[in-house]
Amino acid sequence: MRNYPHGHFDPCCPKNPCPVTPIVCPERVVCVNRCFCYEQPVIVPTHVRVINNFFPRVRYYPTQSCSEETVCHQLPGTAPGFGQNIPR
Repeated sequence: MRNYPHGHFDPCCPKNPCPVTPIVCPERVVCVNRCFCYEQPVIVPTHVRVINNFFPRVRYYPTQSCSEETVCHQLPGTAPGFGQNIPR
């Protein structure tokens, strides 16, 4: 039975002749969980270390040298010990 204002009941249902005491349930607790964002500063110290590495790069510098020698050529049949450097 639905209760209407002023104590009247729904006309389609017969009136309850018995006295009715309402049932009161224990209080129901509803929890509403709300989240809020806020800014939390985080300081991250950073140290940059620069390491300069030096490696040898091989570079060739050709050098020239010069030598000079004097060869005395003797004709065959001349004094002994001379003429050894004659090309044959």
